[in-house]
Amino acid sequence: MEGKHASTYILASKQNGTLYTGVTSNLEHRMYEHKNRSRAWKIALIEKNNPDWKDLSLDCMDSATTAATRPSRRMTGAGDGVMSESI
Repeated sequence: MEGKHASTYILASKQNGTLYTGVTSNLEHRMYEHKNRSRAWKIALIEKNNPDWKDLSLDCMDSATTAATRPSRRMTGAGDGVMSESI
């Protein structure tokens, strides 16, 4: 039995140099989404699963202590690829 595999990707915008990273089990489909889906569709997808735009990397930290010492980050959602940070 062959299981799914994950691909990690990094994309760069030629227009403004913004980097987009992610993990997917279907790289071809994910590239289609990046290139062909509207910004509004992408924002709706995020807000459906993460309405507060929480930095989900904090959930992946090895320990609560490590996570607690890291600055809190939140995507602005302004379309500029900028994250706001608070300490």
